[in-house]
Amino acid sequence: MTDNKGNSYPLTETAPGNYTIDLLAGVPGNTYTMNVLTNGKNYISQSVMPAVVKLDSVTTKTSDFDSKKRQVIIHYQDTPGIANQYRVVMYVNTVQVKAVFAYNDDFNDGKYVRNEIREQDIDIYPGDKVTIEMQCIDKPVYTYWLTLMQQSDSGPGGGVTPSNPPANISPQVLGYFSAHTTQTISVIAK
Repeated sequence: MTDNKGNSYPLTETAPGNYTIDLLAGVPGNTYTMNVLTNGKNYISQSVMPAVVKLDSVTTKTSDFDSKKRQVIIHYQDTPGIANQYRVVMYVNTVQVKAVFAYNDDFNDGKYVRNEIREQDIDIYPGDKVTIEMQCIDKPVYTYWLTLMQQSDSGPGGGVTPSNPPANISPQVLGYFSAHTTQTISVIAK
C-alpha cells in the first residue's frame, strides 16, 4: 500500500489470506493506493481519506412501533460545502447488526443531523448496550455500501434484485478498499 506523499506501507500476512499493517494512522486528504499481485494478476484500488465529521452523540428513544423496544439516533454536525458520505456500523450487546447503513449529505449539507438508525435485525430493549461506529468514507466506498443497503430490506420498496455492488477495485471483484476515519460511541438504551 502507498500514499500520494510517496510513503510505502507493506502488509504482512498474519494468517492465511489475512494481511495487516501495524501503526498506520491515515491522514485526511491523502490518497491511499492498494496494489495486490496474486496468481499473476494485479489488482489495484485507490481511496481518499475524508476529513472527520465529529459524531456528537448517540441517544435512544422509545420505538414508534413497540413501546418495549428502543430506537437509536445519531447526532452530528455536517460540514458545509463539502460532499460527505457516511457508513454506520451498529452493535447491540457486542453483536454486529447485519443491516447496512450508508448516508450522504445531499439534503442536509452543513446542517445539524439527527439521524434515526432503523435496524430490523436485532431488537433493542432498555439496558442493552448499543455501540455506533461512524465512518467518513469517500464516494466510491459510499456507492458500494449504498448499493448493498438498497438490496437489503431497508432499500426502496423493501429491496431490489441482488447483484454485486460496484467495487472500487480494478479489475472488478467483490469487495472494496477504504481509507476512512472512524469514531465509536457506546450508550446504554434507556
